[in-house]
Amino acid sequence: RYGVTTDLTVIPVDRLRPIEGSRFHGYEIPKDIDFPFALIRRDGAFTYTYEKGKFSKGKAIARWAAVKLTGKQNFFDGVLHFETADGTWISDRYASRLDPAKRMPAWGKNGERWFDINVTKQTLVAYEGTKPVFATLVSTGEAGLGDPEKTKSTKRGIFRIHTKHIAATMDSAIVGEEFELRDIPYVQYFEGGYALHAAYWHESFGMPVSHGCINLSPLDAKALFEKTFPRVPEGWHGVVSDMGGSEKGTWLRVRPE
Repeated sequence: RYGVTTDLTVIPVDRLRPIEGSRFHGYEIPKDIDFPFALIRRDGAFTYTYEKGKFSKGKAIARWAAVKLTGKQNFFDGVLHFETADGTWISDRYASRLDPAKRMPAWGKNGERWFDINVTKQTLVAYEGTKPVFATLVSTGEAGLGDPEKTKSTKRGIFRIHTKHIAATMDSAIVGEEFELRDIPYVQYFEGGYALHAAYWHESFGMPVSHGCINLSPLDAKALFEKTFPRVPEGWHGVVSDMGGSEKGTWLRVRPE
């Protein structure tokens, strides 16, 4: 038995394995949860209690859960912890705290849609003007805050989305780093070869694992793709912004922390 690919080649299916893609998705603000809150980015997270000078482990918290916080934080055994709404504490080694933007950029004040991406926390918060509406975990370049010119890290700065594809092939011919991934869904380029896109081949959202792009779960990638500019016309496969037209690309702020 053979399967037919999107470029009309055939592949024996007994040499393939199906990949369904992650079912993880982010959280609507404030419908699902409101600031301050934390997203659990790793397995192995627990709550802790601190009473009468004693620090004790509590219950496990599922990876990718959203946890309401009080806003208080403290160091225990040299590790930063956040206080949860029920009075327990969670470690920042497993959780990323999210708060509203401290400094609202001009485009936010002007009412434009924009994304605030934190490389250290591995988070993305979507804004409509000054209003935060959505938050999720992402996977940026595996080299973290390394030099994007020399390592697999994500370029930081201020960008606009300029090209969008419903699906695209990404590959590399660099020796030792060869790969080819076909039909990557919901690709949004913002600088050179850097893009926001769905990653159907892993479930490491919340950890830096990519070659430099910003990986999203398939569900998050689709939801954000439909909200950003330039919009893909119905029946089209992609679009390129002319950057000077009436519909400029959505802003991205990619910051180290």
